[in-house]
Amino acid sequence: MKNDIKKIVQLAISEDIGDGDLTSTLLENKMIVAEIVCRENAVICGIEFANLCFLSIDPKIQITWNVEDGSNVIPGQIICRIYGFAKTIVTAERVALNFLQILSATSTKTAELVGLISGTKAKLLDTRKTIPGLRKAQKYAVKCGGGPKAQPQWPPPPTDVVHGANIPVRGSAADSAASAMDASAKAEHDPLEWPTPSESVAPRSLRETGSKGCRRQRQRIL
Repeated sequence: MKNDIKKIVQLAISEDIGDGDLTSTLLENKMIVAEIVCRENAVICGIEFANLCFLSIDPKIQITWNVEDGSNVIPGQIICRIYGFAKTIVTAERVALNFLQILSATSTKTAELVGLISGTKAKLLDTRKTIPGLRKAQKYAVKCGGGPKAQPQWPPPPTDVVHGANIPVRGSAADSAASAMDASAKAEHDPLEWPTPSESVAPRSLRETGSKGCRRQRQRIL
């Protein structure tokens, strides 16, 4: 298991359980079989996170998955079955479900956006606008949903971005793009994140800048 996933999961379990899980202490600690069932159409992501949540609480828990990261599922579909003691399953299930829900939501929304731009020249890029502490996980989820470099990979490669707030500081979109392109030319990955109208203090269209470098970058984005 990758150290990145372990750190994220360990922090989440510590935060959620603390000194113990009161609910699980009320249960008879017998062997049970639990199921995780999807309630909506979705693209699944977060299997390794869920596995580690359960196995961190009880290494003897057994999990059988009917899907993999990137799988499309429908309402009522059984995603997995979990075999183990009731107390340990209940203790771990909330954290496991949190990871599955957050990351699958990211993958599902990505797949929706990929479908909307299919057949156009638009290009979908993932950025730094992620939940604190979950950037790598959500970038992986984007790839599971068919986003940039569609083959899921953990950990995802780094991405250079130009934030909208940088544009007024630099003076123009052209200046920001030119600086970013100079830097990214030395790297193996592409930028850029352009601001939405509400984010830009002094928005300027790329056509107004007249920058050759900026026009090249626009063609790569669109």
